[in-house]
Amino acid sequence: MLQNSFYTLESPAETTAGGLRATIRLNPDHAVFAGHFPGQPVVPGVCMLQIIKELLEGATGQILQLQRAANVKFLTVLTPQAHEVVSVQVTFDSSAEGILVAEGTISSGPDRFIRLQQAHYVPRPDFPSPATGALRPA
Repeated sequence: MLQNSFYTLESPAETTAGGLRATIRLNPDHAVFAGHFPGQPVVPGVCMLQIIKELLEGATGQILQLQRAANVKFLTVLTPQAHEVVSVQVTFDSSAEGILVAEGTISSGPDRFIRLQQAHYVPRPDFPSPATGALRPA
């Protein structure tokens, strides 16, 4: 949804059995910044959460929805002019119940913009599987 418009991957995301790491470039000319906020663009918190979700979907091959999160902290304001390129790291585990994210962060050097902890994502039954194209049973 946001990939290739709001942000682009600098290179393919690195995925391991328990995590992912990606470097992304924000698009400072994206329309969302015209309203958030005019003259002083700030990346909305919901966009940071969406970036983490989209990269997690790419790593797991599933269309996901966030079911719950024990802790979401927005630590520092992320502005596309000051931090056009940022790092995304997610530590997660897959199980029959879904995907449990131990921690997800977006950062640039020492600056951390979001920390998502103990988040539970589940496959969306109303979207086709990227692997087979078949709808999942509800």
